[in-house]
Amino acid sequence: KKRLQKVKDLGKKITEHNWRRKLDRSDPLYKDLAADQGKVAEEKETNKVEARRKEGTSLVYGATIQLQLTGTNKFVSQAKNRARLDKLAMQIELAEGGGDGSWWVVTDKEDIRQDGDFVRYCDKVCLK
Repeated sequence: KKRLQKVKDLGKKITEHNWRRKLDRSDPLYKDLAADQGKVAEEKETNKVEARRKEGTSLVYGATIQLQLTGTNKFVSQAKNRARLDKLAMQIELAEGGGDGSWWVVTDKEDIRQDGDFVRYCDKVCLK
């Protein structure tokens, strides 16, 4: 409880970039953040290896994918708010590092193809 209160007290003063300077090394929060940062770095490396392994393979319906912009390395992600033109749709954004909203399942828009079928040139796909 005391630790949670300390985090609340620090509020927005701690950021992803300054937490090492703001917190004492003996602080349990410092140790937790350091461990989490190591896990994040490991996850990023795993993602790079997986992306290289999948590069050049054929896309199939039902596959879970991420779309990454080559020039900026940002990911196409679903935002938390609704789209302006279609209130039934969610807004799309380019996000640094991806996240939960940047994973998409490839489906057939016309319900002709089944999961496991190869996506063909000119197929109409839907990303859910």
